[in-house]
Amino acid sequence: MPASTLLFRRCLRIALEGAAPVEARVHEGRVVYPNVLPGVDRILAVHASSFEDALVLTDADAPRQFTWKIHVPPLVRSVVPLDGGLALRDENARDVMRVAPPFAIDSLGTKRAVMLAWDEERSSMRLALDTRELTYPVVIDPTIETWAWRKISSELRRWGPAMAYDAARNQIVAFGGNDGRTDNAETWVWDRTWRLQHPAHSPRAQNSAGMAYDAERANVVLTGASRGALVETWIWDGSDCNQDCIAPADCAENHTCVLFVRPPSSADSCHVGRAPGSRGAWMALLVALARVRRARSRFGTI
Repeated sequence: MPASTLLFRRCLRIALEGAAPVEARVHEGRVVYPNVLPGVDRILAVHASSFEDALVLTDADAPRQFTWKIHVPPLVRSVVPLDGGLALRDENARDVMRVAPPFAIDSLGTKRAVMLAWDEERSSMRLALDTRELTYPVVIDPTIETWAWRKISSELRRWGPAMAYDAARNQIVAFGGNDGRTDNAETWVWDRTWRLQHPAHSPRAQNSAGMAYDAERANVVLTGASRGALVETWIWDGSDCNQDCIAPADCAENHTCVLFVRPPSSADSCHVGRAPGSRGAWMALLVALARVRRARSRFGTI
């Protein structure tokens, strides 16, 4: 799925009902709308995985009830109450976004829960605060969590696997790693669940190899070496390996290889570096021009 399509499917639009069209200003990384409602300032803050739409009630004349119109993205098929907040769920009833249980804090540090209600017919979220015995100003802080983490069981229990997102097949590819006893040569893919693959051919057992997606050729490149072996490069394209980048032997001297592939507009090349290893904590970035050679080997098939 293209990134733009995925972004659209997750794009959430919210509008505070009755808000005045006031000029915004930026303060310490936050967007502030002063007097957006009588006696109310609105402060917006964006974080890596959440969005805050805080309201500052400056005095007792400020409203105590607020309504947001929520334009849910196509990915969301239902909105349900959850532990004092809201869960936005997809067609498989999985949480894709959440509204955390809102709360208010007054100027003395008193924290109080805010009542949240969802109106399915109007697609709106309503907050109500009991301000009795609170000291102004009071901040109401509803937070929308744009990514909802969900713990799952997994057979992929190891450290140091090589991993990359395969955009052509819309899945994550993982290879190798160490289970605490030995390195392995297993290939796994993630598409809502981990699935062990059974390729006809496979790289040697190893951990901490380098893996990257090559967008121009729509395949995944793996570069690494097991202990004492020469560096090998394998290309996952769903069938055969038709070319490889020859990595510098320097990479084999350390435990970790770092690989990334140039954008399609660049010349054919792969970049191989080494992470801090036995010779000190430093990173040397080496560029190896791609040398094409035919090989009857494959990374495996899905």
